[in-house]
Amino acid sequence: MPPLRPVGDAAGAGAAPVASSQSLGWGAVPAGVTARPPEGERRLPKSKVRKKSVYTPPEGVLQSRAAQARVAQPSPRWYAPLMVALMVIGLLWIVVYYVAGDRIPFMVTLGPWNFAIGFGAMVAGLVMSMRWR
Repeated sequence: MPPLRPVGDAAGAGAAPVASSQSLGWGAVPAGVTARPPEGERRLPKSKVRKKSVYTPPEGVLQSRAAQARVAQPSPRWYAPLMVALMVIGLLWIVVYYVAGDRIPFMVTLGPWNFAIGFGAMVAGLVMSMRWR
């Protein structure tokens, strides 16, 4: 069989393309078969729905969570102000070290440890915020 010719070719003006033996048949639909099934018709059968049993945890797990809920009490009143104060003090420590650290004698002697002090205070406040209730 000859290879496919484009429509409007000089050899076959207006002739439809002809399939060759090398053609894979992509896009070709056999006679009498439509490319898509009619609307609302399914080709694959519907899968069966399995009913799963409801998970019931062991009794010891439920009791331990209830005991933990009773143990977790709100934080004391001083906890939140201390947490915020540590974060603000750490931030201010680093800002003061950058702005006027060379004019404050004890900050000069601390040198790069000023960063450890400032970030340490901020991290302590952040850790406290995770334990705050």
